[in-house]
Amino acid sequence: MILNIDKFIKNNWGLFIYGPPSQGKTEVQSCVVNELCIDKDYKGIMVNVKRLMGDLKDAVGKGTLNKILDTIKKNEIIALNDITGGKRPQDEFSPFERGIIYELVDAVYEKEKTLIITGKYNYDWVEDKLGTDVKDRIIQMCGIEPILMKGHNFREEHGKKRDAEVKKMIQKIS
Repeated sequence: MILNIDKFIKNNWGLFIYGPPSQGKTEVQSCVVNELCIDKDYKGIMVNVKRLMGDLKDAVGKGTLNKILDTIKKNEIIALNDITGGKRPQDEFSPFERGIIYELVDAVYEKEKTLIITGKYNYDWVEDKLGTDVKDRIIQMCGIEPILMKGHNFREEHGKKRDAEVKKMIQKIS
């Protein structure tokens, strides 16, 4: 898929892909992670930030928070799917959520690992909601220009194709 993808690991390069929902950000992210992990044998993990936050809040009560974070941080490639955590532009992260995202981004930065992020919003949002320190680390790893994905809604397109097939099936029955 990506020519010379090994350069991402060797140079500790990351990707920050953003744009409206249903543009294929997660698909691209998972293709890159799969190519690096399956085809190139690197160790990686892809986590949905919203789901992770829920799991980590539960882990605090169980005393397993550090175990989960350490498991994530052991990987050479850490992919944070939807760093926006399902938040709307006006929503705020709790101090706990901001702290977790900072800890993960900082661990990748300090250990010179590869970070692959998707989200709905660009660096301005990251700085506003997560802080300049998080934004600057992400920029150093992922570059100054995040990748904007926008176009047609592929889920809507898939739904239309499905509807057309169902209508054909029902017409055959009628």
